[in-house]
Amino acid sequence: MEEGEEVKISTIISNTDNVVQMAGYANEIKALVENTTKKANGGKVIAVKMIEGYAGLNDNITKTITIIKDIESANEKLVEKYLSITKKKLLKKLRY
Repeated sequence: MEEGEEVKISTIISNTDNVVQMAGYANEIKALVENTTKKANGGKVIAVKMIEGYAGLNDNITKTITIIKDIESANEKLVEKYLSITKKKLLKKLRY
């Protein structure tokens, strides 16, 4: 084998080693991207569940406020009736 051919073979081997090394790096990058994609998709699922949970919580808060207002209104009516009855009893006692 001549000296020029040896240099060419050496260059080819060196280039092949570089290609193999780059392929390894590419596989590592691919694995990182896949892992990151999985984590991002998991984050999306969590975000959707949080939004749904917030919507449910908001509905429950609205229902609770409505119940409180209904109780408040009913209580006011009871107080008015109680005062009316008490007033009538006092007026009745004052007449006798």
